[in-house]
Amino acid sequence: MPAQHEYGKTAVSNRRIPLWLDPRKVLIYILLPVYIAYQFQDYSHYGVKSYADSEYYIGGFMVLVSLFAGMLCGCWFLDKHNFITIDRFSIETLKLMLMRSFRVLMFLTLAGYLIWFMPVFLDPQKIVTMFSEHAYNIRGSVSTIPGVSTLTQFGPVLSINIALLNGFKLLKKKRHRFYILLFILLVLMRTVLWSERLALLEIIIPYVVAYYPFVRASSCLQWWYRKGAILLIPAVILLFGIFEYFRSWNFYKDSYDSYLSFLLQRFSAYYSISINNGIGFLEEYNEWPYFIGAYSFDFLYKLPFFNFFRNEYERIAESYGTFLYLFARPEYTNQTALFSIVADFGFLISSMLYFVYGTVLGALFVGYRRQALFAIFIFPVGILSLYEIFRISYLSTSRSTYVIIGIIYLYINGTLFIRGLRRKSAISRI
Repeated sequence: MPAQHEYGKTAVSNRRIPLWLDPRKVLIYILLPVYIAYQFQDYSHYGVKSYADSEYYIGGFMVLVSLFAGMLCGCWFLDKHNFITIDRFSIETLKLMLMRSFRVLMFLTLAGYLIWFMPVFLDPQKIVTMFSEHAYNIRGSVSTIPGVSTLTQFGPVLSINIALLNGFKLLKKKRHRFYILLFILLVLMRTVLWSERLALLEIIIPYVVAYYPFVRASSCLQWWYRKGAILLIPAVILLFGIFEYFRSWNFYKDSYDSYLSFLLQRFSAYYSISINNGIGFLEEYNEWPYFIGAYSFDFLYKLPFFNFFRNEYERIAESYGTFLYLFARPEYTNQTALFSIVADFGFLISSMLYFVYGTVLGALFVGYRRQALFAIFIFPVGILSLYEIFRISYLSTSRSTYVIIGIIYLYINGTLFIRGLRRKSAISRI
């Protein structure tokens, strides 16, 4: 029996989707202007060498065009296919499926956070220090635990799960709300304590994207989604400013006339200098392409048992560190995903890889609009990786490993659960 729930009544395939949820429009109206603006940035007050006049900057446009072409291809190709859509299932089926994954993901995520931050809980003075002017220094006393603290990276997938449960109005028990509140508080604590603003974006963006199909076209919330493209930048700057105050204002307050000027300059630097680092590394070191996937498969090289090309990987990391010291600022370590992949494979192969990435993203977007089960779980993380493309190569970092594992778990849990119900139904008819 088809499901009679809000997801089916508010299908996003029948309405114009907000600009900031469409990867094609995100690239054209948000990312492309940022890339063009890089050329007009003044880098003298950052103390870094500018590479805006490099020929590699023009090559970046070729990669972006390949990405856009892939998105168009993915949207066209998958638009002709049928999917297993979420509105085919009853609300009881969805409740059982989502609650089971909610319990597993919540347990693993909370366990990772609580073990990781146990030294803080055992020493309350650290919590006071965290919100003082020396907050940045607390990182040295709260070290990560390999294999344990990384469990916190189930958070983005848990956020998607929570959005679906909330959309279906299945979070009615107080203990569930308590767990969610604890989860949010721990993420906020990590954002300040560990200076990871991305940790907060990793739960906000997937949640907002996953929840959108439940928003009725006539609701007030729909207006906020519509104006998201306009409100997104000031909201991100405001969020950035709140946490940057604890992180670095104490070190730079004597160098700026006001906190606002510091904030705007700092925010623009995080993206423009990442692009500048990417181009500069190609310009100053002519040994690329390396062809070992040092950046594309960074998560593999972070594994202790993965020893292939280990010496070459460490040499490349050392070269980049030297580049930051000589031509850039070690404080701004990020290298845009656009050119880190180029350093791995060159412009031609990188353009082909970005075409494939764009195709997958376009296909997921079509699936998301048509309520395909697989796309509902994957697309929120896919669009997050697109937003971060000028800062980091999100999907190739070690932090995304558990995110991908969590998505695979969500999908397998859903498909196996539904197949099990079908088998039981078939047996009962015999």
